[in-house]
Amino acid sequence: GNQPEPVELQKLDWKRWLGAAPDRPFDPIRFRQWRWFWDYGGGAFTDLFVHWVDVVHWFMMSDTPRTIQAMGERYVLPEFEAPDTQNAALQYPGNFLVVYNGTLIGYREGGGLTFRGTKAMLRVHRGGYSFYPEQPQYSETPEFEKPQQKAKSSSDGTVHHLQNFLDCVKSRRTPNAPVSTGIAAARAGHLANLALRRGTTVLYPEV
Repeated sequence: GNQPEPVELQKLDWKRWLGAAPDRPFDPIRFRQWRWFWDYGGGAFTDLFVHWVDVVHWFMMSDTPRTIQAMGERYVLPEFEAPDTQNAALQYPGNFLVVYNGTLIGYREGGGLTFRGTKAMLRVHRGGYSFYPEQPQYSETPEFEKPQQKAKSSSDGTVHHLQNFLDCVKSRRTPNAPVSTGIAAARAGHLANLALRRGTTVLYPEV
């Protein structure tokens, strides 16, 4: 069925896998779902959120939030430590907010992001994008018309990133996604987790 393959313990150095984390008996859930346990990962804020907030940083040319709030809870996966459902609001210099909502309850909106502005809305995901001009007046029963512009990605961006990285190893040029891009995205995720776990508003860099 859908049961995961059993772990062959004779091939696993559990102590080495734990590294500097607290010692504990082998746990197959922690081993396979490590990102949802605080000793090894940061839940959704350092997982899916990080993959998309770097796109926001790129578009908005601002990559360091100043005020961060977050909350979350375990509703369907109590065996995890990190929430299965969470949200965060991050305020950035440059007059914009990033609002993240994520849940493992369902998959209908499993990824992507939406830019909302005064003139239009842009929905971006790994398969492409859809562009919707702002509607002429307020409505509480809006219907999404066909997007004014729409495009599908012709290939997996991972291949392009990998090729760019290999090219830069040879040329010594800076990759399209330099280390600083990853640091900024991870910082946003860690700050969201800090606000979540403290239960308070976090002001950065006053943490």
